Amino acid sequence: MNIHEEYHQHVQIGCKFSVLIANAHAIYRECICMLLNPHFRIVGDAGDGLTAIKLAERLKPDVVVVDMVMPKLNGLEVIRQIRQFAPHTKALVLSEEDDEVHIARAVDHGARGYVSKDTKSDDLIKAIHAVALGRGYFTVPVYEGRTKTYSVETHVGCENSSDLLTTREREVLQLVGQGLTSKQIGNRFSISPRTVEVHRANVMRKLNLGTTSELIRYAIQQE
Repeated sequence: MNIHEEYHQHVQIGCKFSVLIANAHAIYRECICMLLNPHFRIVGDAGDGLTAIKLAERLKPDVVVVDMVMPKLNGLEVIRQIRQFAPHTKALVLSEEDDEVHIARAVDHGARGYVSKDTKSDDLIKAIHAVALGRGYFTVPVYEGRTKTYSVETHVGCENSSDLLTTREREVLQLVGQGLTSKQIGNRFSISPRTVEVHRANVMRKLNLGTTSELIRYAIQQE
């Protein structure tokens, strides 16, 4: 039975997977919710990465549809933390970034599917359904003429240097890349600038970075 047939079978028996929408733009979230509402149970929406993680941990949806670019925490970090705090929830990326590098990084962080914002609504619906069932689903322009099923199992869990960091160290690293000072980062997380400096030092030690400029350059590359 293919995805299309399986999707219609679930609809016929009244089975609706729960979905959380994470996107920075309110009007975009509203449109996606309206599109998906007849087919899925929309349990919430989030306009930033931190809210998305908190909602996923509390609501434990079957699927979170997440954009790569969001305030506070980017999509990659959202996916990674959701794997930690809501392991049942599967991530589907819906993004304007549709090159192989972004796809591979999303898969490395735990995404089960990746679709372009140019995707037709029917394909998005089928993608969410496939991801909810634990399958990979990738319909992006870069894969035209190639297989449309990208092997998730061969990429999820791949180690890289940033895997050495704690959750808070990753959060600090991302905000460093966004140009925030230690005081601003401290205010964001209700911690002291001194504590932020400790996290920065730990990041530099773990990543073998010798200077602040190297830290900033590395942080920007992770965006």
